[in-house]
Parts: sequence; structure tokens; C-alpha cells
Amino acid sequence: INITVEAEESDVITDAGGEKYRAKLSVLIQRPTTRELAVDGPERDTKAEAIKDSEVLVKAYELEGEAGVKRVAQRLERKLWSRAEITGAAESSFEGLLIDPLAKSGTKVEKLIPPGEGWVRYSDDMLWDPRSEVYFVQVGGQMGKYLMKDSETKDFQEVNTPHCS
Repeated sequence: INITVEAEESDVITDAGGEKYRAKLSVLIQRPTTRELAVDGPERDTKAEAIKDSEVLVKAYELEGEAGVKRVAQRLERKLWSRAEITGAAESSFEGLLIDPLAKSGTKVEKLIPPGEGWVRYSDDMLWDPRSEVYFVQVGGQMGKYLMKDSETKDFQEVNTPHCS
């Protein structure tokens, strides 16, 4: 397994700078015939995000093989890493991206649905209410929690259950 993070010059200069980063996974598969599997992660503004993508891609390949790493690469397109996930424990940030451990036993974990109307899909594991700007976590370690983005740090902070009308 070979994993790299490559920098690409962008024609558009943003607040983050002119470079974009991308994780690239390359595996030489030798059964049934020898061939190379190449999977690219999404384009990221920071190198730290691309490195996190690379960790997830390697873990997905180790656990699920070719099909798993391709599926996880698609999910990463919609994944926005929080600062806590980038600097925190690697295993906790993989929840919701990798296959559910209960799926092997045939038990399907249902995603929680918050009360009220107006929730829209934010990511694979979160919903967002645009009126209140509150996020709801459907799966993973924070399942059932309501979060808001801090306006300065852009990190998620847990908040009390919003009032439903």
C-alpha cells in the first residue's frame, strides 16, 4: 500500500492560499491477476485534511478491500473534517465513513431522526436545520447530539435540544 498527499497549484487564490491537497492511495493487487488500484481522495484546502483522508483510505482498504476504499472515497467528498477530528484520535473520526461493525452480523443500525420539520442533509452522518443553524448527529460516537458551529473557530459545540414548534 502506497499513500501520498500531493499539492496542486490552483488558478483561484483563496483565503487558504493557492494550493490544494489530495490524498492518493495506490495498491498493487496480485490476485487473481496483478494490477494496480489507484484511488484519489477529494481536493482539500489544507494538508492536514488530506492527511486525514489518507488515514481513512488506508483503514478502509485494510478492512474492506477495493470496494470499501472506493465507497469511502466517495463519502469523503462530502466529509468536512473538524479541527478536533484532525488533531484527535484517528479511530473516532472514522465512524460513519467505514462499514458499520454490526453490518457483518446482518444487524442494520438505523439513523436517528430528530423531531420537527425542516431538517436537510448536511453529511452522511449529520442533518442541519437552516432556520436555527443547529446540526443533528445521526450515527457514530456523538449520535443523538445537537451541535452548532462556533462562528470564530468553525468547530462544532454541543448545544441543548432545540425547542420544537
